Amino acid sequence: MILTMCEDGRLSLIGSEAVDLEVSLTPDERRQKVMPLAELAESKVVVSDRVASRARELEALGFDVFDALHIACAEGYAEVLLTTDDRFLSKAAKHADKIKVRVRNSVLWLMELLE
Repeated sequence: MILTMCEDGRLSLIGSEAVDLEVSLTPDERRQKVMPLAELAESKVVVSDRVASRARELEALGFDVFDALHIACAEGYAEVLLTTDDRFLSKAAKHADKIKVRVRNSVLWLMELLE
């Protein structure tokens, strides 16, 4: 449903070089399923020196490399970063006061949006 809402313009999907890199490292079968989703992005955040520096700060809080990059890319560009990764969600909740973007479970976020 979220993807349909992106396709018809009700939501805007923002991509990043971090997403592109993570997708490129994904095994072929899964990559073929994920690639069309990444291609829906209306814009793409570049991993600038500022973004890379912020990602390092987030890594120091205990986020893994890609999660830190995703947050750093989303900060200042997105209202919410959606994920289904419970470990990522837990760590983001623990450090919510240090993160400049909301990190939410995509299913729960959609349910709230549709209320």
